[in-house]
Amino acid sequence: MNDTLVVYESKYGGTVTYIDLLARSLPFDVMRLRELKRQRSLPHRTVVLASGVYAGRIAAAAALAKHADLLAGKRVLVLAVGASEPGEEVERQLREANLAPDHLDVPLFYARGAYDEGSFKLPDRIACRALRTVVRGKDPSELDPGMRALASVTGSRADWTDPRYLDPLIRALRG
Repeated sequence: MNDTLVVYESKYGGTVTYIDLLARSLPFDVMRLRELKRQRSLPHRTVVLASGVYAGRIAAAAALAKHADLLAGKRVLVLAVGASEPGEEVERQLREANLAPDHLDVPLFYARGAYDEGSFKLPDRIACRALRTVVRGKDPSELDPGMRALASVTGSRADWTDPRYLDPLIRALRG
């Protein structure tokens, strides 16, 4: 058993890609988010909640409140994987939209993932195509980070995955 547990949800594979990259640098145990509800306790000292960002929501962030009893006394970090270009604005928006006031001190890390309409479920594909149509041709400075990401996609795929996005998380886990 390792001292760190990564609990993840991955709708389209971007988070799994980053977990695989993280495993090249650090040892940890891994568990799907849905398995967390079956746990009575966690022997790990550190828990990383990792998931994609969908419509501005970090899927794993809800676990902070939902599983507060399991996470009590643990060092908890959140890894969000999304299409937006990293930056202070993105991190501020994610923090405000996903971390309740009593979790604002939880370290939040962001990694830019991939976009592949071919892997999307039909409702997501329709919504993203509609949004891309709306934002196409608009001045990027007028768009929020998520819409800028959609506007930047040419074709139906883009891959921004980069192991360097994990460097701050790796430093935090080692420190």
